[in-house]
Amino acid sequence: MWQAKVARIERDRARLEAEKAEKINLFLQNVLNLSNPYLISSANPDSNLHATVAQALDEAAQKVETHLAGQSEIQAEIHYTLGKTYMGQGQFEKAKIQLEKLLEKFSQFSPEDSSKKMQVKLMLGGLIDFEGTETDTEPIFAESVAYFRENLDKNEENKKWLTIALSDLASSLLKKGEIAEAENLLRESLQYSLSLEGQDSWMRINSRGDLGDFLVEQGKMEEAIQLYKSNIEEGNKLTDKPRPEIANSYYDLGRVYKRLEKYDDAQENIQQAYSIYQKTLGEETVQTAMARKQIAELYYFQGNYEKSRAEIDEVLKVIQKVVPEKPNLYTLYAENVLANILTKTGEAERAEKIMREVMADYPKLLESPNADIATAKKSLGEALIAQKKIAEAIQILTESEKEFVESVGEDNPQTKKCRELLASIKS
Repeated sequence: MWQAKVARIERDRARLEAEKAEKINLFLQNVLNLSNPYLISSANPDSNLHATVAQALDEAAQKVETHLAGQSEIQAEIHYTLGKTYMGQGQFEKAKIQLEKLLEKFSQFSPEDSSKKMQVKLMLGGLIDFEGTETDTEPIFAESVAYFRENLDKNEENKKWLTIALSDLASSLLKKGEIAEAENLLRESLQYSLSLEGQDSWMRINSRGDLGDFLVEQGKMEEAIQLYKSNIEEGNKLTDKPRPEIANSYYDLGRVYKRLEKYDDAQENIQQAYSIYQKTLGEETVQTAMARKQIAELYYFQGNYEKSRAEIDEVLKVIQKVVPEKPNLYTLYAENVLANILTKTGEAERAEKIMREVMADYPKLLESPNADIATAKKSLGEALIAQKKIAEAIQILTESEKEFVESVGEDNPQTKKCRELLASIKS
């Protein structure tokens, strides 16, 4: 008797899954029919034969709630696919909307795969973190790490998600100055990533990159350079096509060379990163804008303030469009560069005003001590020196030096530069 009952349950489950798959396929077929010239669509109002996949995605996002009303499980699958696709395109605001809707659907039913709900929460946390706003994401990442550790052997995919969660949690802890714990998590993330295969191998490149970024902030440049170079080498073996992950490594390598004042090497790598971001993500994304910000800084360090200003003005326009919520870290980073240029081009008073606003916003996003806050104080100090406000400059540069020491250490190049600047105005 019980065997027949089990068989009936399994048969019914298989039938429901088949029906669900059929409905999902039908919905996606209708969406992909967007370029049909006989179809009238808000996403393709001109019946363009060459309507893009991006337009089709937007069409799906508009229709999923109405065309599949009352079918929460099917809607959830569509939201999941749309959210991941938008994330891959760097359209983070659209991705966030889809994933938030997905969590809402999960409140209406319990997904059979409980790890999917945690994956969504982790992705949402990552998106919120990437926005650079003041929301504390540490609880989300800590919950994700605990879940995927506990369920590591239940699902093959959980190792990949644990790798991501460990890196994300480390990032949150770094903002709070918990350096030792963050390093342990980053190294654990890399260790898990070493056994990933296939498409998941890209997680290894991300984990190496995250660890490299940490090492840069600790002044361990050579170790970081080797990690970035390993990423580029492995990435180019995995594919002969441009990938954002490879661009990330070129970007990070260029950033290190910039700090080491090897500007030609920095320019070559940052330009490579910028080119790949443009091809894979487009111009109006945070990654592309941040690569362009690095180019602006390179022009600045080489004394080409006109080109630097032109680049940073464009960066600020893009960031304002893709991350409109303020304060956010990307705007503060770019405004810091703008202020540095203004100090060098006779507008130190305006630079001081900008940097005081930046410093007022940083505590909303980062916990002191932090190298970004220290950098902002140093820039303010330079604007004050340009106005001959030496007493104020000494005070703020003393704070900057202390913040550098506490966040990145005595021997970090940034600490040394701040100390040299302070000594030069005290003498």
